[in-house]
Amino acid sequence: MEWFALGIPTFFLVVIPLILFHELGHYWAARYFGVGVEAFSIGFGPELIGFYDRSGTRWRLSLIPLGGYVRMYGDSNAASAPGRQDDGLSDEMRALSLHHKPVWQRAIVVGAGPAANFILAMALFAAVFIGHGRTEFDPVVGSVVEGSPAERAGLQVGDRVVAFGDYKIERFQDISRAVNLSRGQTSDMRVERDGREVVMALAPEEDKTSGQIFTRYIIGMRPFYPLLIATVPDGSQGEALGLKPGDVLSAIDGQPLGQVFDLLQYLEANDQPSYLLSIESQGRLFDVTWTPERRVDEETGQRLYTLGFGFASGTLRSMGPLEGLSAAASEVGRTVMDVGATFQLLFAGKLERKDFGGIVKITSVAGQIPWSWVALASFAAFISIQLGVLNLLPIPVLDGGHLVMFAYEAVVGKPLPARVQELAFTIGFMVIVGLALYLNIGDIFDLSQG
Repeated sequence: MEWFALGIPTFFLVVIPLILFHELGHYWAARYFGVGVEAFSIGFGPELIGFYDRSGTRWRLSLIPLGGYVRMYGDSNAASAPGRQDDGLSDEMRALSLHHKPVWQRAIVVGAGPAANFILAMALFAAVFIGHGRTEFDPVVGSVVEGSPAERAGLQVGDRVVAFGDYKIERFQDISRAVNLSRGQTSDMRVERDGREVVMALAPEEDKTSGQIFTRYIIGMRPFYPLLIATVPDGSQGEALGLKPGDVLSAIDGQPLGQVFDLLQYLEANDQPSYLLSIESQGRLFDVTWTPERRVDEETGQRLYTLGFGFASGTLRSMGPLEGLSAAASEVGRTVMDVGATFQLLFAGKLERKDFGGIVKITSVAGQIPWSWVALASFAAFISIQLGVLNLLPIPVLDGGHLVMFAYEAVVGKPLPARVQELAFTIGFMVIVGLALYLNIGDIFDLSQG
C-alpha cells in the first residue's frame, strides 16, 4: 500500500488535467454549435468553489474530483440524459438546447470529449519525442533466461523478433505489449536468424515476481544492452577512475565484451576483489582497475554490484517536429488498439478481475512514476488514451452510449422513446457504480496481500 500513498500527488497532478481537457472537448464543440452550457464541473457532489462567466456558465470545482461533467441546456442531469422533448421550451431556448440540435451535431459534441483525450495524448508524446527523444531497443535478443519459455522454444541470442502472433514487432518494447495481450496463450513467434526466418511456438507464463500491481506475462528474454556509459554520479568510483558519459566498456580482464549481459556473466563466474576494465573514450583506449562494491541479496542469495557508473538503457533517438508528430500519432494509434484489444479479451471472458484496476491501482502505479517531466508526460498520455477509450464504451451515461443512441436515431429517423432512454441511463449508471466498487474493493484486497 506504500505505492498508493506515494501515488496520490501524482494521480491528482495527472488525472485532474486529463478530466479538464476531456470536458473542454465537449464544451468547445457545444459552444461551436451554439449550445448553451449551464455548468462545467471538475468533480461531482457539492460545489467547493465556482463562478459564472459572461455566457452564464457556472464553472465549479466539486467535492469529489474523480470525474467531471458539462451540463448543457436540455440535459436533465450531469450525464447529459435528455429532458422531455415537449417541455414547453421557447424557440430561443430550443435553439440553445443540445437535444434539439441535428443528430450529427450532437454526435460531434459527445465525441469531442474522447477526441480531446487522444489529441492531448498525441501532443504529450510529441513533446517527449521532440523535446527529449525516444528510448528505443532494437527487437534483438540479448540474453535468454535459463528454464524460461523463450529457452524452451529455442530462442537464441542475436535473433531479431519480427512478429508475435498477429502483432508486428518494430521495437523491443512491442514484444512486452504482444506477450501481455496473449494472456499466456501459445503464439507463434517469428524471428530472423542468420538471414532466414524461423517460426517457433511460445507460451508466455505469468510473472510471479513480488510487487506486481497488474497481472504481467513474460517469456524470459532481455534486450541487447550496449556497454555505453550514460551516467557517472558525482563522488562515485566511476568519476574517480576518470570515466565520462559516452565512454564504452570494451573488455574486462582482457576478455572482449559485447553487451551488458556479458559483463554480468563474467562477474558471476569470476568473484574477485578487482577487475581490469578496458575503456574506449573519444578514439583512445585505456585501462583502469575497478573495485566494485558488492552485497548479497538475502532472499535470492544473488551477488549485487554497485558499479559507480550507469549504462544507457537503449538508444535515445532524437526527433524533429515532423518525425516527432508522426511517431506520436503512431504511438497513440497503437496504444488505442492495445487498449481496445484488452477490452475485447474482457468481453470474451479471457481476463480476470486482477487483470484490471480502478482508481486505487492506478494511484499505486502513479506512485512508481519518477518525478521527471518525461515520465509524467508519458504516463499522462497513456492514461489519457485509456480515458478516451473507456468513455467510448457503449454504456449509457458514457459517451459511447450516447453515440449508440444517436446512431439508432440516424438510422430509424427518430430517437429512442424517453422512457427507454431513462431506463438505459439508470441501468448504465448502476453498471458504472457497481464496476467501480468491484474494481476498487478488489484493488484494496490485492494490494493488502502484496
